[in-house]
Amino acid sequence: MSAAATAAPADVSRARRAATAALVRLEAARTARSPWLWGGLALTAWAALLSGDADFQSGRYALATSAWSGLALGAFLHAVEAGGRDRARGPLAPAAPLADRERALARLLGLWPALVVTVAAVAVAAVVERLEGGFWMGDGATRIDDAVHGPLELLQPLALVALAGAVGVAAGRTCAWRGLASGIGAVAAVAFGFLSWAWQWSPARYVAPVQLQPVEVDLPATVDVAAVPDGWLLAAPDRYEGGWRRVIVSEAMAGWHSAYLLGLALVAAGIAVRGRSGRALALAGAAVAVAGVIAEVLVAPGSPAV
Repeated sequence: MSAAATAAPADVSRARRAATAALVRLEAARTARSPWLWGGLALTAWAALLSGDADFQSGRYALATSAWSGLALGAFLHAVEAGGRDRARGPLAPAAPLADRERALARLLGLWPALVVTVAAVAVAAVVERLEGGFWMGDGATRIDDAVHGPLELLQPLALVALAGAVGVAAGRTCAWRGLASGIGAVAAVAFGFLSWAWQWSPARYVAPVQLQPVEVDLPATVDVAAVPDGWLLAAPDRYEGGWRRVIVSEAMAGWHSAYLLGLALVAAGIAVRGRSGRALALAGAAVAVAGVIAEVLVAPGSPAV
């Protein structure tokens, strides 16, 4: 076999890698200037400001988390456009420099500016809430006014945006009606994001896209609230709950929920990539997601394991 013959496959492989890298750079530039992404960030900022009107214990603390649904929606809408570019151009020609798998990977990897924007926004939010002194949590003598989100809680916005981006690319590549896919995503962002407080009951809170902290654990009707251990935070009875509850922030539960979201993101990425590689990616993501949910259940406040 001649040297030219043996070198040809390596040359083709290098050319494909270079073409994939070039497409990733192009997609990243599109992401960085996407009006959807920056509009989503503005929506998150607006929702965070509105959360200041919450007048119940832990209200602002919880709603500050659900506000990240705006940025996730922006990433999803941009990703639908990115994935839809492959459908808009029709079937690939046999001589195309990039196969379908490489194009899908480039669409996914080109979303990295959205993650950078999310990290920066989360860092700013963490600094601001600490400078402002934190949030109100607990009622009565147990009340504190300096509660802040911990490191594992702050991972959730990043995992949420990664999931939204992967689902968006998968939807854009598989759905012929991008407008319909975008509309469904917007409805989901409202129903499971901005209205995430409606899904914080067990077992829905383990699998809902947005998980809010703190967790409230019902106390016996005979509990003497004056005799609870030092350090407990309590929520008083109100028009929705007839008894006292213990208020607990579970960093472990928040961390495992982010692992669950990242597992779902891998599943969506596998659907976008397709083929043998896509199936392997989806199976790995499903395993991570299931492990995350099981771990959430085990470490959740009030569970038999805690």
